[in-house]
Amino acid sequence: MSRRSQFLINSAFRLFGAQRVLRAKHFRQLELTGVPEASIRAELPNIRSLQQWQQTWCERAEACFARAETAETALHEKAAFYRKAAAFWYLADIFLMPDHTDHQHLTAQMAHAYRLYGETGGAFENRVIHCDDVAVCCNYYHPPSNQPTPVILMIPPLGSVKEQIDFQVMPFLQSGFACLTVDLPGVGQTRGTMPLDAQRILQQLLTYLQQQPEIDSNQMVMMGLSLGAYWSMKTAAVDKRVALTVGISTPAISGTHWNRLPGHYWTHFQRAFQTPDLAATREMAEQLSLFHVMDRITCPVLLIHGNRDRVSQPDAMQLFHRETTQAPLSTRIYSHCSHCCLDELTRDTLPFSLGWVQQNLLEKSAFSE
Repeated sequence: MSRRSQFLINSAFRLFGAQRVLRAKHFRQLELTGVPEASIRAELPNIRSLQQWQQTWCERAEACFARAETAETALHEKAAFYRKAAAFWYLADIFLMPDHTDHQHLTAQMAHAYRLYGETGGAFENRVIHCDDVAVCCNYYHPPSNQPTPVILMIPPLGSVKEQIDFQVMPFLQSGFACLTVDLPGVGQTRGTMPLDAQRILQQLLTYLQQQPEIDSNQMVMMGLSLGAYWSMKTAAVDKRVALTVGISTPAISGTHWNRLPGHYWTHFQRAFQTPDLAATREMAEQLSLFHVMDRITCPVLLIHGNRDRVSQPDAMQLFHRETTQAPLSTRIYSHCSHCCLDELTRDTLPFSLGWVQQNLLEKSAFSE
């Protein structure tokens, strides 16, 4: 969300009220927070500014958290209230710029409530996995099973944290996949600075998963959105244990792409890299590139893109088609979607990705036999 977008939304809320401003596509995106459309619509008549938006959802979150903390609340009800509290705090934060004074507080509140949700009945465990000198904070989801299961290592996009991709995990978890979501250094709960070779950390997380007895180490998949997709490709290029890799809005981020990057993304980069100013941030970020990377990947690759994407520009697909020379490449393009294909994520993108992963793992398994 850019400052200009934030200003326009606030102005529209003041002039017309939130109820008249939000459209169907907005609700599809807002539901990714975990709050159903009906619950959002019920609050809209009284919201006429972004401040009221934030206040409304913070109040709902605090009420749910208080209910969860009550001694008389049953354990399964506690889990549900913690989950709702996390979703409401996420919704309160969704229109804020990354350098807004309340952003870090709301993200921390959401993560805390989500962790308690896991501890009281959610389908995951919060784990800290030590990779060299970094304590990497992860959420580990595992379905009940009597045999080793495939696993997907999922990396959020720049500006998002592991708790915010719960919607991405669920279709895979419900289909029998274990999932590990991760905050890389400089993001969410993982301290430190995002390194330019973060694939090294992800390789160590693959080793951790390989050591879990419930995991089928021959069926380890990488998946990411935006910068998370970038790290998925980088890891698949250097680690043959990756059976498949999926990238949604994968950025080539090289050459002229940097000059077209929306300005607020530099704020996200600066927070992750912990650089002092824009010049230093850009110097760091411009070292990220998928040139001479895609041609080293040998496992099947799925790339999903929106033709209206201003971040991972559609012409980046020309690079991927040209340079993915050793791997089977599948693509899916949405003509009406922008970055991360938010309009289609739950309706089509994730179900399609799940089907592609299942089919390719089945084919690899049959070939190995």
